[in-house]
Amino acid sequence: MARITRLAAVVAAAATVFALSACAPANNEAADPNADPVFMLASGADNPLEGGVLAFVRDEVAPDHGIVIETRELQDSRILNESLAAGEIDGHVAIHEPFLNIVLDGETSWDLAAVAPIYTSLVTLASTKHKTVESLPQGALIAIPDDPVNGAAALIVLQDAGLLELDSSVKPAAYTIEDIVKNPKEVTFVPAGAAQLARAIEDADLAFLPTSFLRAAGYDESVEVLTRSFPDDYAIQLVVRGADAKSDDYKKLIAAFKDPRVADYVDAEFGDIATGIRE
Repeated sequence: MARITRLAAVVAAAATVFALSACAPANNEAADPNADPVFMLASGADNPLEGGVLAFVRDEVAPDHGIVIETRELQDSRILNESLAAGEIDGHVAIHEPFLNIVLDGETSWDLAAVAPIYTSLVTLASTKHKTVESLPQGALIAIPDDPVNGAAALIVLQDAGLLELDSSVKPAAYTIEDIVKNPKEVTFVPAGAAQLARAIEDADLAFLPTSFLRAAGYDESVEVLTRSFPDDYAIQLVVRGADAKSDDYKKLIAAFKDPRVADYVDAEFGDIATGIRE
């Protein structure tokens, strides 16, 4: 439970919301050309790991790279992406590249780019009713993410756990429940949004969710039936506007998030829910 207490403290520390939302001061004529560039970055309100990383980079890493970072929290990935595309924030730490690609397929006018992999989340099959996958009853209810990319990842994990078999002719990132070819326990899948997955632990027989969501909801290891890491392709990334990514100021921002101290911080403080990425 000490880990949960520390995560709650990180949420409080990372929740400071600043009024500024652009890299340059509003009065460009009065701006100091020698001042360090300022970035407004956001994390999701329901993920203490994201907020913790942003707070660490803001306080411990950014000054050494000649930049200033200000942070805020926004409710979910949809609002984060909309705010970034609209220029209300300068970047966010909340999603992986496969999910971003799905977003951009639906929003073709948005110019967003994943520029720095930071960590891979651990994911958990969780239950308050069952201790093992084998003990699931016939017709069990399993809650999985309702977005296509994370839903596909959930099915892959469930296949690895021996609960089902998927059509090998389909690309793994495109798996849906329609691609299940064997389901010996005749389980029923209940798609749920990110905020609902933790609550589904009480109602469903099994729920698939990032381990960080599990901790943020107050659950400890006792509900973990199976925990494993996402593949590196699913690393949570710093996402910025593509047009900005190659500018000198943004190169400093990207370098800050690729600083080895960030991966060290993730491993030291959140090693039970994530693994830092090192290049």
